[in-house]
Amino acid sequence: MGRDGNMGTAAIDPPRAFDDLRRGMCTRLAPLLPAAIASARRESDSLALQDPPPPGLLEDRTDLLLLTRQSNSYERRWQERFLQGTQGWPHADGAPAQGDAFALVSDDELQAQLIGEPVIGALERRHADILDTIDRRLYSLAAGLGSRSRPGNPFGPRALVQACLRAVTVHDCNPRVRAALLRHYERQAGDRLGELYLWLNGELADAGYAMASGSEEAMLLGAVGIETGRDTVWSQGNALAPRASTWRPQAGQPAAPKRTPADALRGNLLRERVRRAPSAQGAREMRAEELLALLSLLQAEPDALLAVRGQPSIGLVLRDCLAQVGERIGIQRGTAVPAQVQDDTIELVGRLFDELASSHALAPAALDHLARLTLPFLRLALEDAYLFDEVPAHPALQVLAQLVECWDANPAELPAEQELHALADQVAQAVIDEYHGNNELFAQLLRRMEQAVEPLQRRAELAEKRAWQAIQGRERLAAARRDADGQLHALLARGPLLPSVGEFLAEPWRQLLVQTWLRDGADSARYHDAVALGEAMQRLDADARSGVGRAVADGLIAIEPALRECCAACGLDADAATRLLSGLVADFAQPDAARALQAMTPLAPEGDGFDPVASGASPDPAPLAVGQRVVEQRPGASPRMLRLAWRSPISSAHLLVNVQGARERLCTAAELAAAIARGELLPRPVQGPVDAALRRLEHGAG
Repeated sequence: MGRDGNMGTAAIDPPRAFDDLRRGMCTRLAPLLPAAIASARRESDSLALQDPPPPGLLEDRTDLLLLTRQSNSYERRWQERFLQGTQGWPHADGAPAQGDAFALVSDDELQAQLIGEPVIGALERRHADILDTIDRRLYSLAAGLGSRSRPGNPFGPRALVQACLRAVTVHDCNPRVRAALLRHYERQAGDRLGELYLWLNGELADAGYAMASGSEEAMLLGAVGIETGRDTVWSQGNALAPRASTWRPQAGQPAAPKRTPADALRGNLLRERVRRAPSAQGAREMRAEELLALLSLLQAEPDALLAVRGQPSIGLVLRDCLAQVGERIGIQRGTAVPAQVQDDTIELVGRLFDELASSHALAPAALDHLARLTLPFLRLALEDAYLFDEVPAHPALQVLAQLVECWDANPAELPAEQELHALADQVAQAVIDEYHGNNELFAQLLRRMEQAVEPLQRRAELAEKRAWQAIQGRERLAAARRDADGQLHALLARGPLLPSVGEFLAEPWRQLLVQTWLRDGADSARYHDAVALGEAMQRLDADARSGVGRAVADGLIAIEPALRECCAACGLDADAATRLLSGLVADFAQPDAARALQAMTPLAPEGDGFDPVASGASPDPAPLAVGQRVVEQRPGASPRMLRLAWRSPISSAHLLVNVQGARERLCTAAELAAAIARGELLPRPVQGPVDAALRRLEHGAG
């Protein structure tokens, strides 16, 4: 389908289309909050120059300084809040939780409403036309997702402002700063939203979603089985939907279905994948409390499961240790065996930890901790059939994933590596010592790890940002110089020129091209104007050689302002610019003046860096995603964890940094792929160690 709204081709799969849109908008909108923080900071700096300064300014500037220092964290928090607000759309579109129907409004919510609603209204009025078009396309998308009503716009001003207020709460700054920040956010958003909404509308159109209106909308919504008239009677803004009482049961309302072990789809599939042959006949099935008692006894032993060293399977060692403990309390080996689901769970947990141990570069101490962690995780898996089915992942699995990431390829040489390794050791020991069925422990330990890791990540992000910004600055300068050299070469190749014209083009004009390319970009109007100035000078030289004096005079008058701006941009004062222009006028007045092909010295010498990606050409396919972790195998040294911090849009350069954000490798996509093929670099799965191990068990075990 084209962008005219006619449904000529099939629409892209609705879930995939919506996910692409929400992530695309999130990426494009995320820089608005850091820009608003920086703008508010500049405003406070200017207010500090007043005599006397406004009351409370010192507190405001302190809050803004803290916000500025953690700008990247707030940007990530905004992205999280924005994506959370789009989850479940259109079915969970702004629906409050049932239990919160009559909840009191907190101070934070009250202030958010007071300062947020005017901003939302202003932005909605400013972009009303394009929002109406987008809303109609979103109705079509919602119908494709099975919606039975007209949902709100998950990308509208309300969603943006609410994400901003949820990212910067009353606990992050005082109310004055929060209100000022929102004002600056409105200005930033007002300037950018028009462009972004045009992009969004175009993406919806290209994906095949027409503008629904009138009978078209009824037809689209009716295709998913909406009752006649519902789309008009209960449409947004027409009436309040009825709400049930929250304090007494409702007649005719079925009770929420209870989850049973049979509903644990992924966990049951995994258990079937790893199921062993049936146990020997004649032995009784062990009761659940018996197996849990054996686990508790085994978990209390400091040397439990250390026999796994050098063994191929944690599961086999685990079964043997359980049998030994059973014999000590009177359960003779072979007289009682775990029930089928218990045996499947033991095998599954054992295989999971085998995968984690074999697919990661863990030191011996980390392997010992990992082996002992099998016991509390087996207990959890036996007690919670939904351990592997929770979305998002169960806190216990998140803790396990972070532990493996902290240990993986960590030689504990750098200070940050030492901190991460020590943190993982402490958290693992806490699980081993303290977990006895208290699931809240994992949530507490997860918060502890996140709080400890956050400052390390923040410092690393600042370091890596400085590293890639320095590289990007050099690349952009080299690219700008190469572009200016190309423009100059094209002009000089057209024929002989006056020496003064050649000198002007080679120096002030070429410097102007470089500056404009860096400041405004090669596609900007200012850059095209700068290129046009050089072409105009070449034409004037040709006219002067032909003796067309009137054309030369008119042309000089027309470009004089641009010539003076060019001189000023290159550091020439008004007198120097006047002398340069006077010399050009004098030379143009002599049609017979000597002209020659002008030589040029490139601003960008050979070997100035990576070759830029040619316009319109496809760069080498990226072997890694930005943010993906990769293990560097160093000859004669322990493996070390690196991360792809940045990929150059100019040169295909890939920057790999260590856990402290320091530069380790800078290579092209082809060089990176070759290093991976040689085994020098081992990529780690982007979904994390635990989920990747479970996926391998789903598809490879059996």
